[in-house]
Amino acid sequence: MTARVRVTAGGSLLFHCPGCGNTHAVRLRPPGQWTWNGNAELPSVQPSVNVVGRCHATIRNGRISFTPNDTTHALRGKTVDLPPWEDAAQWDSEVDRDAKENP
Repeated sequence: MTARVRVTAGGSLLFHCPGCGNTHAVRLRPPGQWTWNGNAELPSVQPSVNVVGRCHATIRNGRISFTPNDTTHALRGKTVDLPPWEDAAQWDSEVDRDAKENP
């Protein structure tokens, strides 16, 4: 299997959102509010990840489920596999500010 997330030295968990095409980051270390199961191949993250105005999703066992009400892209209401992190070099999108601040 292949890793679907990356943890930065600053304590953020990075993943690529297949819906909006961006890399999102959540803080794991204090003062972070998210927890991660420690499995890069089949990650689960609690609580949900909400990029306001773009996408709101839960990540469980390597799959991302987008909410139907506050997600604005084409994957609204759908569940899909998180893409492998090794594909990150091919992503042509900006990284969220949190990921830039916590490399």
